[in-house]
Amino acid sequence: MGARHSEQARVSALAPPVPRSLRLLTAAVWIVAVIWAAQASLLRAYGDAISHELIARRVIDSLNPGVGQLGTVWLPLPSLLLTPLVWIDPLWHSGLAGALLGGLFLQLSIAALYRTGVLLGGTAMGWVGAIIFLASPNTVYLYVTPLLEVAALTFTCLCIAAAARVLHGLPRGEVQSEALFAAAFFAACGILSRYDNWMTGALVGLGLLVATSWWLRDRIAVQAVAICYGLLPGSALALWLLYNWVIFGDPLAFFRGEYSSSRIIADLAANGVIPTLNGHPPEQGNPFRALLTYMTTVIEVAGAVPLLLAVGGGIVAAVRMRRRPIALIYPMLLGPLVFYVLALMRGESVIVNRSVNPMGLFNVRYGVALAPFIALAAAALVGFSGRRERIGGGIIVALVLLAGIGQFFEPLGPAIVAEGRLQDGAPNARASHDAAHWFAWQPHDGLTLMDDALQPQSKIVYAEGGHALREFVDSSDPVEWTEALVAPPPSITTIIALSPTSREYRSDRVSRALVHDGQITGFARIYDDREIVVYQRVKGGTS
Repeated sequence: MGARHSEQARVSALAPPVPRSLRLLTAAVWIVAVIWAAQASLLRAYGDAISHELIARRVIDSLNPGVGQLGTVWLPLPSLLLTPLVWIDPLWHSGLAGALLGGLFLQLSIAALYRTGVLLGGTAMGWVGAIIFLASPNTVYLYVTPLLEVAALTFTCLCIAAAARVLHGLPRGEVQSEALFAAAFFAACGILSRYDNWMTGALVGLGLLVATSWWLRDRIAVQAVAICYGLLPGSALALWLLYNWVIFGDPLAFFRGEYSSSRIIADLAANGVIPTLNGHPPEQGNPFRALLTYMTTVIEVAGAVPLLLAVGGGIVAAVRMRRRPIALIYPMLLGPLVFYVLALMRGESVIVNRSVNPMGLFNVRYGVALAPFIALAAAALVGFSGRRERIGGGIIVALVLLAGIGQFFEPLGPAIVAEGRLQDGAPNARASHDAAHWFAWQPHDGLTLMDDALQPQSKIVYAEGGHALREFVDSSDPVEWTEALVAPPPSITTIIALSPTSREYRSDRVSRALVHDGQITGFARIYDDREIVVYQRVKGGTS
């Protein structure tokens, strides 16, 4: 009986229960964020946010439903997790589907950060780390949207929490097999959620191997850790390559296909949408500029004070825990820093922050990837307080809260919120909202042809237009799409295209194929807001 209690106590120490008060605090913060974002029309202000929900909905609601609708480039797991929620029409049309999933993700992230903090430095550190994460308005805002960063943050926190348990047991000669499997599982989930998690997963695996080799000095144990950890993430990567090969005919379609990041960035640079230097993004080929751009973005997203506290806490942790394997948690959490510097340097990513163009923000949300590191590193300063942990923790939390409040006094608010507002407030987005609300009141009497690649025009029409996705023909239905661009069949009664006055008019494949002198043969123009034009088949008309 005593051995059983001892085992239970050991397991509880490795995976401490999350206080109910912390769970309630997390729920309260999330509810306030949802209400605020809904009232401000910010639940899916980002064009990418609508796109992720659209992909999830297409899996079950389209002319050709199925996993093939997951597309390429964007990793599939977040969309699959969203699918049951977007299947419910009110949640899909209102944007609450992403918010509800984000609420679950936020609880999981906070619980994982708390447990990691407790293993690193005790209960006070667990509390402070969790609250620092919750005190960032940019981070919390993401958790009420369907953006991929939410899943990436969550699986990073869960993977790190499991890795911390493994590292915590090594000085006693133990390899926590359940924790090792959990770390591998969540690393695999991260790999299927966002590409920066590939670097994090690799660093976690490398850290576990180094720690096992150094503290156990057992070749068999090292091999076992390598196999047990590498199997699931390796399988996840292989599955994504296989999916691209089977569906798109190229295992690297996500990397070098038509919609790959490098192709899109090259187009943006060529069209003058993003800042360039000699025709390329300024960071391309310049590692120092890439590092500066990313760290500036992190400061704008997290705040200078939390980042300074994290730097100080990282130094304290390096000194206090230099002989403990669990200290490797901190470099593991720097995976996104390495990833984005490399991506910016190779021209496969682009960030436009406030220091470059305050009214032209682009991809500043990438800076949130270091939020778990900042939370746990800043919380390490609690250990510097000695016996006055509560006082020290209170001071740290107060400083971070003040920094978070100060972000609301920036132009358009916190950086990630500001980027969403700029996207949703753009003239093409406002006109698209008007067209979608008008279209929602039109009769559902046939199929609608529209170019689904238009951002944000088509995405807004899909989400707010009141019609089921199976009533649209677009490039996600290759056979019907190709046929319709030659001659729309009788089943297509409505065509939505861009107006010649739209900035993106030349990118509209429907307009290029069917519109001649402002007309489509057999169709009459019934709506035109100088951004979006709607044509309706004339009774008795032919294609």
